[in-house]
Amino acid sequence: MHVVFVSKSNFGCGNFHTIDRIRTGLTKVAPHLTTEHCDLQAARHLVSRNVDLDPNVVVVALNLSRCAFLTSIFPPLHNLVLICGGSDLNEDTKSAVQRQQMSELIDRSCPIIMACSVQFHSVSLSVLFLRTLFVKLSEAVLANRDTALSHQTEAMDFVEQKIGLRLSRFVLFVGRLRPLKDPLFPLQPFLGESFGE
Repeated sequence: MHVVFVSKSNFGCGNFHTIDRIRTGLTKVAPHLTTEHCDLQAARHLVSRNVDLDPNVVVVALNLSRCAFLTSIFPPLHNLVLICGGSDLNEDTKSAVQRQQMSELIDRSCPIIMACSVQFHSVSLSVLFLRTLFVKLSEAVLANRDTALSHQTEAMDFVEQKIGLRLSRFVLFVGRLRPLKDPLFPLQPFLGESFGE
């Protein structure tokens, strides 16, 4: 069995890290599975690999609105699993166009996986999911300090490259943190050994 994960792959993107955690957990409990991650652009070429015809391939897509293009390149997939994220609930369902695209994708999928009961009971989403099998996960936040710190240098290099100057001391204000995300994660650069220098 081969699992193809489809999501955004930008550095620091929550979707990418969610998929990475799922892949890691999946390979621990089922080491015989093979997995790969396709960013949104690469996923558009999955049709040339006939993954919709191969019963040994499962496509797992995170964020319904961003992955809605799958409806235009695949016939109805019995091996498509959708993971509904916070953006789906908090942002994308407010747009009639995005709701329609999400509905079309849901019609072609198998189960829908949601991260919390708020999503499950949301009226705005339940209208979309009437004909679909639900899988509901218990609410949890997984914050791995070692993983966060291992990306600290890469994150700082990325920020410095974007703004075009070297940072020594700075204050970071982060908005729109949702309850499902760890509010201490953006503060990790301040919590190391150099804190207070």
